[in-house]
Amino acid sequence: MKKLLSILLPFLLLTACGGGFNQTAPPTAGGNGNIQVYFSKPGTADADSYINGPEENLVAAIDSATTSIDMAMYEFSLRNVMESLIAAWQRGVQIRVLTDTDHIDWARFQEMRDAGIPIRGDQRSSLMHNKFVIIDQQEVWTGSMNLTYNGAYRNRNNLIRLQNFQAAINYNEEFNQLWQGIHNQPNAADNYFSIGATAVDIHFSPDDHFRSSRLLPLLQQAQHTVHMLAFSFTSTAIANELLALRQQGVEVKIVVDSGQSGQLSSLYDDLLAQNMDIRRDGQAFKMHHKVIIIDQRFIVSGSYNFSENAESRNDENAVVIDNANIAQQFEQEFQDIYNRSMARPNVFKRLPDSKY
Repeated sequence: MKKLLSILLPFLLLTACGGGFNQTAPPTAGGNGNIQVYFSKPGTADADSYINGPEENLVAAIDSATTSIDMAMYEFSLRNVMESLIAAWQRGVQIRVLTDTDHIDWARFQEMRDAGIPIRGDQRSSLMHNKFVIIDQQEVWTGSMNLTYNGAYRNRNNLIRLQNFQAAINYNEEFNQLWQGIHNQPNAADNYFSIGATAVDIHFSPDDHFRSSRLLPLLQQAQHTVHMLAFSFTSTAIANELLALRQQGVEVKIVVDSGQSGQLSSLYDDLLAQNMDIRRDGQAFKMHHKVIIIDQRFIVSGSYNFSENAESRNDENAVVIDNANIAQQFEQEFQDIYNRSMARPNVFKRLPDSKY
C-alpha cells in the first residue's frame, strides 16, 4: 500500500485542483454559544504535580449539570472526574457511560457502576475510541484527550468545549446509537451549523466516510499551509494528498508520535524518503493529538487518527472548525511541538500494527 505514494502522485496532481469541498448552502444557524480549547502541558510544574489540568474545566461543567450527562470514553482513570460524576448522579442527574469493552473492568468504571451509574461496553472487536461528554443536551466536550492521568498530564492533547445545542444534538444521536449497539449508521441530525459566527461540522466514523466526504476535499482547498499533528498516520490517501499539495507550493509540515512511527504500517519513513517535512516528536510521553490546521483558518480535531482503522473500523468522531482565532491557538501548540521534534529515520525493528 505504501508503495502507491509515488505512483499515485501524478494522478492526484491532475485531480486535486478539481476537487474541493463545496458547501452549497451556508451553515444552519446553530444559535449562540462558545468554543473553548484547552491543551495539556506536560513537563510543567503543575503537570508534574497532577494539578490544574484540562479536565478541571470539565469537572466544573459536570458540577453544574442539572439534567443529564452522557460520556463515551475510551480510557478513564481520573479520580476527580469520577467523583464529580458520582456526585452528579447522587443529586439526580441522569448519567450513561459507554466505553470500549476491553476497558470496562478498569477501576474507575467499576467504582461508578458500584455507585449505580449505568456502564456499557461496545461489545465488538474494533475500538470504541471516542472521547466525548455531553452535558444537559447543551454542550459537548471532545478532542484527543482520554480522561486519564497520562492523557491530561503527560501526553500532548487537546480538549474542546462546544457550548451549543446543535453540537449536543449531533453527539447525542451518535451516543444513542452506540448505547443500543448500532454501528456504522449515518446520523439524521444536521452536522453543518454555526456556533455564533463560527462554522462547525461534525463527523463520525465509520458512519460518515469522513476521509473521502470531508477531509480530503478540505485539504484540496489549502492555499498556503497545512500543519499536522498525528499520533497515528497510516492513511495513504491522506499522504498522497499532502504530497500533491507540497508540489503545488503549499507548505506542509507534519509531526508524528515517535512510538507510533515505528509501526509496520506507519507512513513516516515513506514520507521522509520523499523529502517531506515530517518529524518524530520529542516528547517524553505520547504526542497524542489528531490535528490538522489548514491556512491558519480550519482546524480538524477529535478522536479520529489519520489511519485506516479510524476510517473504516473504529467508532470515532471528528470536528471541523472554521475560525482563525481558534486556529491560532492550535498553531501555537503545533509550533511548540514542531520545535521540539526531529527528522530522523527509524533505526529500530518495526513493531506490529496497533488498532489505532
